[in-house]
Amino acid sequence: MTDRRPLVVVSGTPREIATGDTVPVANGGTGAITAAAARTNLGAVNIAGDTMTGNLSVAHAGSTELRIDSSNDNAVLIFDKGASGKTNAINAMSNNAIRWQMQFGDSTSESGSNAGSNFSIGRFSDAGAALANAFSIRRSDGQVDIAASVIAQSYGIFAGTQILGGAQAVASSNYGTSGSTNFNNFLTATVNGSVGVLSYQHTPGTSAAWQFQVNNSTANFTFLNNGRAQAAVAWDVVSDERLKTKFEPITDALDRIDHVDVETYERVDEPSPMHGPSQRTRYVGVRAQRMRVALREGVTVAGTEAMPGRLVVASDAAGLLALAAVKELKALVMALQAELHALRNPTPSASLSGKTK
Repeated sequence: MTDRRPLVVVSGTPREIATGDTVPVANGGTGAITAAAARTNLGAVNIAGDTMTGNLSVAHAGSTELRIDSSNDNAVLIFDKGASGKTNAINAMSNNAIRWQMQFGDSTSESGSNAGSNFSIGRFSDAGAALANAFSIRRSDGQVDIAASVIAQSYGIFAGTQILGGAQAVASSNYGTSGSTNFNNFLTATVNGSVGVLSYQHTPGTSAAWQFQVNNSTANFTFLNNGRAQAAVAWDVVSDERLKTKFEPITDALDRIDHVDVETYERVDEPSPMHGPSQRTRYVGVRAQRMRVALREGVTVAGTEAMPGRLVVASDAAGLLALAAVKELKALVMALQAELHALRNPTPSASLSGKTK
């Protein structure tokens, strides 16, 4: 058998392929004798690394993914925009209509001092029209801007971060020490010129407390972890009669208060002091069980897992019952005064009637 070399058709004439031949691409060759030249002629990409000058589209009938993998080093996806005012972005589409866009450097011009090229996540309508940024981070100082409400399934920790919200609100959290008081969490909010401070503080030797402060150097409201609450001036209760209906006066208040004793006591559920001797505080008040006998409407059930039927007395129940008793006592005194006055000052007709007898 004679060994024949492969044939190639060049310009309509078949001939054998000789060593060193460069078969044109149009004739099924590469037009080159080296791999690099062949890739250039064919417009192919070198799998060992190359630079593409056009767009790349990956189309697949099933699920499509682009994977960047490294067996022993960093795996990095790099976006390098051409100039300030341009955008680095990833678009998430639905049937060729954009839904979300993540910008790793938006079109805000880089004007110096680390300004511009901010991070953002934008949302789009069903028609693919831009709605608004749902989330953004300013590159210059790391300020975070969230356009809508935040629903947290757990908790958030804010340390020196600013959040811009509605009505020009600025909230920040600071950690530090002020005098002898340790401020563990300190939240300041400014809304339309009014300053509000919410702080969780603990002074060594005392109970920890939440404090609310509004345009003042001292706390307007304090909530201690032993269950007590304090107001700098007073607690006001909304009691407009236009918000009420089906009024019924309290009667027999003098008899009701016989069921209630005002006593001093200690609480068994009070937290022990964190510092110093364990000494219980004595309080003054009434027993919920007895108050419920005297005035059922002044006692409610607010159970806990440890005490499901725990009773709670309204803060003004005892005072209001006492007020009703005072009114009954006043009416009784007025009646006795009228009777005494009649005995001391009999009418003429009553005197004559007595003489006739």
